[in-house]
Amino acid sequence: MFRTYSFDLGLYNHVIFDYSEFRLNDSLLIEPLHRQRNQLSDHFDLWLMLISPLRYIFGTYTLLIVQITSIATAGIAVNRIANHIGFAKPLSAQIHFYCIWGIYSALAFDYHSNVVASMFVPWLILAVISKRISLVVLFSLLIGICKENMALWLSFIYIGLSLLPDTSRSIRVLLRVGALISFGYFLLVVKFIMPALMPPRLEYIHLSFGQLGNGITEIVTSLITQPLQVFLLLFKSPYIHEPHTYWIKTELYVYFLFSGGLLLLLRPQFLLMLIPVFAQKLLHDDIVKWGINLHYSIEFVPILAIGSLYGIRYGISNTFKQRAAYLLLIFVSISLTLFSFTFRYSKWFDNTTIHFLHPKHYRQSFDIRKVHRILEQIPSHYAVAASNNLTPHLSFRKVIYSFPMWDKVDVIVLLKVQESYFPFDKVRYEQEIGNLKTNTAFGVRYEDDEILVFARKGVDMEIKP
Repeated sequence: MFRTYSFDLGLYNHVIFDYSEFRLNDSLLIEPLHRQRNQLSDHFDLWLMLISPLRYIFGTYTLLIVQITSIATAGIAVNRIANHIGFAKPLSAQIHFYCIWGIYSALAFDYHSNVVASMFVPWLILAVISKRISLVVLFSLLIGICKENMALWLSFIYIGLSLLPDTSRSIRVLLRVGALISFGYFLLVVKFIMPALMPPRLEYIHLSFGQLGNGITEIVTSLITQPLQVFLLLFKSPYIHEPHTYWIKTELYVYFLFSGGLLLLLRPQFLLMLIPVFAQKLLHDDIVKWGINLHYSIEFVPILAIGSLYGIRYGISNTFKQRAAYLLLIFVSISLTLFSFTFRYSKWFDNTTIHFLHPKHYRQSFDIRKVHRILEQIPSHYAVAASNNLTPHLSFRKVIYSFPMWDKVDVIVLLKVQESYFPFDKVRYEQEIGNLKTNTAFGVRYEDDEILVFARKGVDMEIKP
């Protein structure tokens, strides 16, 4: 339906294309300043290297298929955990997992490897409680390589699991050693490896915690020396003159608590696992990360599902009350998720991509079959610049830009009718098209009311509707 975008599916599709061709990804898609930048300097994601050969099977839909599959199979792990700890209705735990809002927010916005990493967590926990050390190591590695901050989260998961009352001493020691290794890996990657991969005068852009300081050292110092300020930032907006930011954090807490968070009080070890998740979301300068939108809440899902399962199983002794509590939990979780499809405290929330129960989710304002036919006619050896929502379909080529960047390209493909004209508004977008039409280096090869294809003079290409 052309509701995925350059950032981030187009970018990651280009990454797996390069990896599958045995190249590191130095892409202009990631860097708007017209300088090539290694993808590993933005997110240290080695998982994409492992799955890149799948693109020969599933094409540009590879990452979406991997993401959906990871979520589907993680529910099986939750079911097995429930069965392992003797819960009477393990299927209920699996249903609850699938009903949590964080899954649908993530699926509505392209692909991100932290989603896959989060879906490995139930398998890791199952391996720990089953005392299968080889699988503990395997799933720990898979989580750690998905993204640099996943290793930090993993260290807290290890600590939380080591504090569960039924954890044996040998497993407890293993988990605490694993926590130290994971934390050390996180520091090594963020402090040394990623900076070494950065272009000159660029920095790691995801440490945007201006209220706490600049750089890891200042941030950690603030966490230690200003605990009250840090605590207050977990609940309030620092932007006192922007009322639209006031209730975003409150909304997150409401959804978290009533989707199982209250039950985590019966097993606070699971709350401990979420300390870095809350911190990286709520202390960040970017309000987009605070709430329940996009992929920034996916880490809550496995911990909510498994933590609430433990809370009911060990905090409520009566079997009938356990079942009643879980039915109520599922009902409330479904209700919150459905409500989140239509309303959120977000300046940019558009429910078209998430509300799959509404007919508009399956409709577009242009002929999608025709657009697919035109895109299929653009040879893969040509360098292409394209509209924001076309690049995911065109990124299996050596050079791909997101319009308005189009230096040194052979073909420019633009949708004239769009739901979003990012990074422009509609007026500026149409002005850019007008400028292109007067550019003597390019000529129009195809145009109708919906799509426009330019090609550089001398490019041998014919487009048929």
